[in-house]
Amino acid sequence: MAIKRPTRSRGTPSHKPVASAPLRHVDVRALTVDQSALTGESKDAEKTSGSVLSSGSIVRRGEGNGVVMLTGAKTYFGRTTELVQEARPKLHIEAVVAKVVRWLFVIVGTDL
Repeated sequence: MAIKRPTRSRGTPSHKPVASAPLRHVDVRALTVDQSALTGESKDAEKTSGSVLSSGSIVRRGEGNGVVMLTGAKTYFGRTTELVQEARPKLHIEAVVAKVVRWLFVIVGTDL
C-alpha cells in the first residue's frame, strides 16, 4: 500500500470539505468537525494534532494537515457496505424452491 502525501483540510464559509478517508492529523489549527454521520452527536468535535478524523466528517472551522490511514473496504463505511451485501436475507420463495428441488432429487433418486 502506498503512503499518501499529507492532505490539507480547510474549512471556509463557502466550502466545507468532507473527509473521504480516515486521516491522522499531523498539524492542526483550531479544527472543529461535525461527526454526526458516524456518532449521531450533534455537537462539533475539537481535533488536535495526533487525533484521527474519521471518514464522513465535515470540517466546520479551521484547517490542518493529515495523512490518509485507510482506503476503500478497510474504512468504516467500506466494511459496513460489505457486511450489508453479505448479509442479504434469504427470500421466502428461495426457501420454497430449495425444498421443492430437494424433494425432486429424492423422487428422481428412488426411481433409478
